This record gives sequence, structure tokens and C-alpha cells, in this order.
Amino acid sequence: MRVYIGSTFSPLMLAQMGECQIWEVSFEEMKEILQEIDPKDIYSIVGHENTANILSKIFGISIEFNRETVQLEDYFQMYTAIPINRDIITREFSSEEIYSSDWRFFNIVGAIGEDYEYEDDF
Repeated sequence: MRVYIGSTFSPLMLAQMGECQIWEVSFEEMKEILQEIDPKDIYSIVGHENTANILSKIFGISIEFNRETVQLEDYFQMYTAIPINRDIITREFSSEEIYSSDWRFFNIVGAIGEDYEYEDDF
């Protein structure tokens, strides 16, 4: 199963109506989870090269830079590592700024499409 890793999440990523459950996880939990996933199943949608490099370093796995608009479909699993920067200006941050950022980590599971019955079985 393809597992997405990104540095953001938006409902606009959903191809159509569906349901998602989102859990915040610790850095240690996220690192352990990512290291257990077969590398060929990881699909990066980290859209900034310096962020991808830093995530690769802190998680100890290869996370590719891939600026792609993705449409999540069917059942999906996604992990996000979101740097929390306090700058009020939208811009691309330096590697030093990203590395020293506070981070929040999330596990997102979803079922998308009309053919799915939505239950609390994520």
C-alpha cells in the first residue's frame, strides 16, 4: 500500500467527498512508524527540497523532494511533519530556520469516494 509523507495536509487534497481521521503523534512515534514502512511504499509529497533533506536526516530514511499536487483517493494513509514557523510573511524558509523550527506530526487515514461505507474502523 502506498503511504504518503508530506509537510502539510489540506482537505483540498481529497479527490472527492470522504472521511479522514487525524491523530497527532510524537516525533519518536513518527520516526518509529516511518522506519518500519518498506521504503518502496513511501511516496513523498514534500514540496521543498530543504524540508525533504531535513526530514530525511531526522527520520533516518530517504524522503524525496517532490512538489506535486496530489489527489488522495480510495483508502489512504498519510504522515505529515509540519514545521511551525512564526514568521508572518509567506516565503521559503532557509534550512537553518526549518531545522530549528518546532514541529507537529500527524497520522492521517482516509476513505474517499461514493462506494465506501464510512464507519469508525480506521
